[in-house]
Amino acid sequence: MKPPYATTLLSLSLLAAYFFLAGTSLYIPGPTMERLAFHLNNNPLSAVTHLFIHVGLQHLFGNLVPLIAFGIILELAISAMDLIALFIFAGVLSSALFALITPGAGLIGASAAISGMMGAAMLLKPKQTILLLLITPLLIYYAVYPATAAVYSVRLEQVNVEQKQLEVKVTQLIRENKTVEAKAANATLAQAQAAKTQIVEGKKTEEKTPSTITVHLIGAALGIIFVFGFKRRKNAEGMKEYDNAIGSALKILGRK
Repeated sequence: MKPPYATTLLSLSLLAAYFFLAGTSLYIPGPTMERLAFHLNNNPLSAVTHLFIHVGLQHLFGNLVPLIAFGIILELAISAMDLIALFIFAGVLSSALFALITPGAGLIGASAAISGMMGAAMLLKPKQTILLLLITPLLIYYAVYPATAAVYSVRLEQVNVEQKQLEVKVTQLIRENKTVEAKAANATLAQAQAAKTQIVEGKKTEEKTPSTITVHLIGAALGIIFVFGFKRRKNAEGMKEYDNAIGSALKILGRK
């Protein structure tokens, strides 16, 4: 089995982009998301940048799990460069088509590109893909979501404790007439308060941000088109799996 180079690269890119922009607050600031999100009135580069940013931890890891799962499966059938091309092809075109259908809508996240990977995997590796389509949602719902919720709670509690400690410190320094030290501590307190606000507001934004099934369906269709357009020979191998499965089913029914 060859190493999943493209899957690793894409996964690390999503993680690096998110945590570079979010920092220790765990959520990307609203103005930054707006600048990098894709909509018709934004910078053309946003057609690509929006694939690598996410609204929150649940959004990020809810996309990362299927990216890894289906990416590894696809790299058994196609090259690393093909997988990256498929990711960009499905992600950019599906978002552009959706924006034309729904003017004014903004898009963030890699889910449309990952839907394209799922569509391609259904043709190239149907047996493994069907299994993953059953397992992945359960893994996300029962493992990823509780884990990210726990991380949010822990980080928010840490910021609350830090804020209370700084408030006590500032008060004490003022009483001792240590003006310079009090000013520095007060600046740190302001940073802690800003981080808390970003965490709380980021969580609210994530909870109220809708997931659009239409763009996912477009992405899946583009993944299928990618295979038919550029990987017909590999598609023939996938079709053999379908033929074998249908033949086995007919034999079982015939015996009955």
